[in-house]
Amino acid sequence: MDRLSKGLVVFIILIMATSGLSLMLAKPAFAQLPPKPSVPEFTVKYVDRSYDVPLTTTTTTDPYTGKQITTSSGGYNVQNRTMELTIRNQFFNSYYDSNTQRDYGLYYNVSSRGHFGGGWSYSSSPVSASNSQYTILIFGLNGRESTENMVDLGNLDLGSVLDFKVQALVGYYAQINDSPTIGAWWGHWEFTGQSSGWSSTQIITVGETSASASPNPTLLATPTSTVPEFPTWIVLAFFASVLLISVYIAYRRVSHE
Repeated sequence: MDRLSKGLVVFIILIMATSGLSLMLAKPAFAQLPPKPSVPEFTVKYVDRSYDVPLTTTTTTDPYTGKQITTSSGGYNVQNRTMELTIRNQFFNSYYDSNTQRDYGLYYNVSSRGHFGGGWSYSSSPVSASNSQYTILIFGLNGRESTENMVDLGNLDLGSVLDFKVQALVGYYAQINDSPTIGAWWGHWEFTGQSSGWSSTQIITVGETSASASPNPTLLATPTSTVPEFPTWIVLAFFASVLLISVYIAYRRVSHE
């Protein structure tokens, strides 16, 4: 009877050890959140690439009358004024998540407003970070073309003052059907992931090349440290060793009683 009790105890310990190892080897059924991005660092500057088209005059002779015909072209200025926003890309490796079957990437939200009042205007949708060290976005003034999804700043005179701020996002976009019951597809794009706080506000005056930061240092970006990760097989091997040692110690105790 005593041997039967000892054997039962050892059997129970082996079942618990096997169950624990199975839980460690099992893959989680839920998707893990991507890492939270840092508050982005950026600069904004006014760029004037306007140029004059010189006046040219051409004189030709009418072959039928012999009269001199003078034609002119040019003599005007082409306005090409923009706000150029440069974001320092933070380190992030885009990846594919097999659980969600989505590609995770780094994006930016950009917002602007008039410095002396009014609400913030946001980009129609976040823009993807470039593959280089910086992501550069262009805001056209007075009808000039802007980077896709950027807010149209309209016609602004020299001396106009603008505020800009930026937010970073890590995740993916998916199309959501808003009308599944009526048979037609009518949906929108929805972002899933994590976002940083908004950056400090950069203040820029149209006509001046450099911007100044708003007096809000608590919003400035701070680098985030990353915790080193061990390969999965090392973690599993460690826990398996602990379980086996525990089983052996328990067996020894039971067998000597």
